Amino acid sequence: MLYGIAATAEVNRAPFDLPEAEQELVAGYLTEFSGLRWSLFQMAEYTNMITVSSVLATFFLGGWTMGSLTGIPGLPIVWYALKVAFFLFVFIWLRATLPRIRYDQLMRFGWQVLLPIAVLNLVVTAVAVVYAIPWYVTGLFGVVVLFIAAAIFVARQRRGSMGGVTEVGMAMPASVHLVQIEAAPAPPAPEAVGA
Repeated sequence: MLYGIAATAEVNRAPFDLPEAEQELVAGYLTEFSGLRWSLFQMAEYTNMITVSSVLATFFLGGWTMGSLTGIPGLPIVWYALKVAFFLFVFIWLRATLPRIRYDQLMRFGWQVLLPIAVLNLVVTAVAVVYAIPWYVTGLFGVVVLFIAAAIFVARQRRGSMGGVTEVGMAMPASVHLVQIEAAPAPPAPEAVGA
């Protein structure tokens, strides 16, 4: 999960496509290039997606191994290509379904969710390696962590922790601080000279 989220952010795909948000851009390669130059940027983006998907399929899904069917010539390459194509489909699916998040939401998600989970993953992996804990125990621990994270998320949603500033007519996150400018006091009236 961590690698998939980080990979999505690395290739600037939705919902993490803040640097190249097409709808808000007034400058940059999306507006200044067309034709072949623009297509080279797009090809570079999709090449990056293929690379990330290949790493994901190799490290986490066994690459081209197929168990007892490995001896059939040519089939492991097709199997590997299917795994990579599945993750490419997931990238495109995420872009079509998820809305873009705001920059403060991205920072909060990265620092308050992803970083603690990554550190916890590192500690649990180190303990599992040192004490030779079987893989299914660490997998069960990962599922428990996901359930705990989901329970915390649901509890925060029910409690309404997103309801911070409401003066603008909508609930803003607690991290948003609106500046309130008060009217300056009126200067004193000048006194009449010679009256």
